[in-house]
Amino acid sequence: MAVELPKLSARASIVQDAPGQPAIPAHYDFIELFNKFSQTVQDQLNTINSILAAISWPVNVTIQGVADGATAKVTISAHTRVSLTVAVSLDAGEVTGLAYATLYYISYDDPTRAGGAVTYQAYTDVLDAFASVDNPYRLNVGSVTTPATSGDPPTDGRPAGPPGDQQPV
Repeated sequence: MAVELPKLSARASIVQDAPGQPAIPAHYDFIELFNKFSQTVQDQLNTINSILAAISWPVNVTIQGVADGATAKVTISAHTRVSLTVAVSLDAGEVTGLAYATLYYISYDDPTRAGGAVTYQAYTDVLDAFASVDNPYRLNVGSVTTPATSGDPPTDGRPAGPPGDQQPV
């Protein structure tokens, strides 16, 4: 991918008459160049993180929808997330205050890919549960439909599988 960086002005002086002082136009040209380059690098890192998220998946995870009084909750067991090069352990967790009889996609954000204690999140829109340009560190765990009413038994969810499984359209 070619990056279009701003051009430095050919007529701008690099230094002013005072020794060692940068010329104002050249100084701003360099700042603009640096800012554009920094944003380009960050965009590339976000793309790489989205790709890494797409080629990892959870193993040995159980996801359940559980009646919890006036609302439902989702429980996620401790599990391991594997990729092509590494496996990390994740702690168990839950998402509370959810609606009954609703399909939720479970994910978490992990910028360092370190695992451990993460904050699980439940989404009703499948696209929100996967890595994207806006959320490059998001990792999908799976999906579950919460019980229909407070008196119903727990419902079993479906863990995300290897790449290509439960991917958004």
